[in-house]
Amino acid sequence: MPLAHLSCAGRKIPFTSKLGDALAVLGRAADSYGARAKASTQGMDWKGLSHAVRVGYQIRELLSTGSITFPRPEATHLRDIKLGHLRAEPVGEEIESLMTEVEALARTTTMLNAESDAALRESIICDAYRETISARRRSGD
Repeated sequence: MPLAHLSCAGRKIPFTSKLGDALAVLGRAADSYGARAKASTQGMDWKGLSHAVRVGYQIRELLSTGSITFPRPEATHLRDIKLGHLRAEPVGEEIESLMTEVEALARTTTMLNAESDAALRESIICDAYRETISARRRSGD
């Protein structure tokens, strides 16, 4: 039987671990975050910024239309951000603008149901668990 554990930031900590040991593992995980920004010559996490912009556009579209387009229409722009081809200030302003727009849309949207579809949510979760279990059985884990 597998050992019960806490899974956080890609680390698995058995529930039998001492608190100090668990804190040390989580501390090392926390220290590793921001490594992309530290490694960058400009001190910017361009990949993280590109994700923030992408999510802003996706949420805006979802709240406006009820759907999300894939691939993203602004893929070239997102790639330019990820590669650090833009200045940080305009990207930050873009994120701020998207956040303001999304917050306003969230207050007024009619695209999302007030209540979630519990049966659909349960089906999605069960399907994901079934697939994970099947994949592990196939790989021998």
